[in-house]
Amino acid sequence: MPLRARLNGKEIAAYSYDDRAWKRLKAAYRKNRLQMACCDREAVPKTSKLGTQYFAHKQKGDCPTAPETKEHLYLKDLAARAAAKNGWQVETESVGQTPEGEEWSADVLCSKQKSRMAIEIQWSHQSVEEYERRQRKYAASNVLGVWLYRLQGSKQKGYKVELQDSYELPVFGIAHDRQTGEMRVPKFRTGIEDFVSGMMSGRLKFSPKPGEVLTAQVLGAAVGEPETCWHCGCPMKYVTGFDIVTTSGDRLRFAQFGEDGVAELIERHVPDHLLASLGYGRVSSRYIHQNQLAPDCGLTCRRCHRNNSGFYCGDKSYGLGSKPVFFG
Repeated sequence: MPLRARLNGKEIAAYSYDDRAWKRLKAAYRKNRLQMACCDREAVPKTSKLGTQYFAHKQKGDCPTAPETKEHLYLKDLAARAAAKNGWQVETESVGQTPEGEEWSADVLCSKQKSRMAIEIQWSHQSVEEYERRQRKYAASNVLGVWLYRLQGSKQKGYKVELQDSYELPVFGIAHDRQTGEMRVPKFRTGIEDFVSGMMSGRLKFSPKPGEVLTAQVLGAAVGEPETCWHCGCPMKYVTGFDIVTTSGDRLRFAQFGEDGVAELIERHVPDHLLASLGYGRVSSRYIHQNQLAPDCGLTCRRCHRNNSGFYCGDKSYGLGSKPVFFG
């Protein structure tokens, strides 16, 4: 069920028609020559049960295109519309080949200047090996392949994430929200159109890049009770962790004090005199708190060096790989 056809020899796209124009096309296509873009057979403009405008063969016959589910067609239409709105030249059901002659077909091929991106909708199951095989074809053709695949499970019971996204294979799970009726990308808590718009406008980035030098911005907060050192009355502030920031200034995430390696990194690279000049006490990665080894968040008084309660900030541990991040 393609989204492209030819009207009197001129290529047209179903997603470029608004409701009124689509109704006019339906009323007038018999008086014109409407052909399928895939095989030149006579075409009929139709609307699916999900409200997707598309072209169908007037009569059944041999055609190289495979049948599509209504969900696949709906998602392909959403992606094409979002890409077009963001200034990309869009061609659905686009066929190409690698320099070695291997053919590929993209659901939605988007072009802007020298950049090309193929958006693939994968509603049925596909093995990781098949994803990688098809992705290699895109890479060889200097096309960035991005995959939107159907998540198994539910919002209530949790989704089963079958694939791990990476810079080499950008894959993003999609699901139908029964409450809103919207197709969404649960990982980013957004709808398909907003997700594709963000991706096409440069808000979706994989960070950090391989070999990129990151900056850690140490953050802290004032202590509520007690507000001053119990021994000398000096005002107290404690370190809460640090922001991890890219060279372009994008904030990747907040590393909380108490995560593995955070206290050690601050202790090693931020001198005590600098912390003291900002109102913080000494940071220690080794402090005995309630008979357990725990990091001290800087509640050692900067003036008298007495400890104020041995505040402990948690023990969660997270790794930092190259992950897709949305920037507003």
